Amino acid sequence: MFLSELYRYPVKSGQAQRLQGSPVDLLGLQGDRRWMVVEEENGRFLTQRAWPQLSQLKASEGESGALLLEAPGQAPLQVAVPAA
Repeated sequence: MFLSELYRYPVKSGQAQRLQGSPVDLLGLQGDRRWMVVEEENGRFLTQRAWPQLSQLKASEGESGALLLEAPGQAPLQVAVPAA
């Protein structure tokens, strides 16, 4: 088997991050699809099928390990990681 490229998606339906390598845990690639965007009113998650603009959502590590979200035309948003 040959692995030519490796990607993870920190936020479901957001942009991919290209990786050189990654630890694997019980849930798969570390940090892959651990977050999702949900509607505040009812908790339903949003996907690119219904919201194609999610493909422009970039996630990275912000200050103190927070999740940093960036999207065109929007102010950056830092989301604190909840305690385990």
